Amino acid sequence: MILFVVSIALAFSIGLIVGVVLIALLSAGKYDDMQNNRIE
Repeated sequence: MILFVVSIALAFSIGLIVGVVLIALLSAGKYDDMQNNRIE
């Protein structure tokens, strides 16, 4: 049971980290596009 809870906590934390990284990459890409459009 404890191992089950730990595995769920690990999966949740890994998913959270991956989600944050994806959001950061997406927002960085949008920011780059905005800068490029502004320059043009």
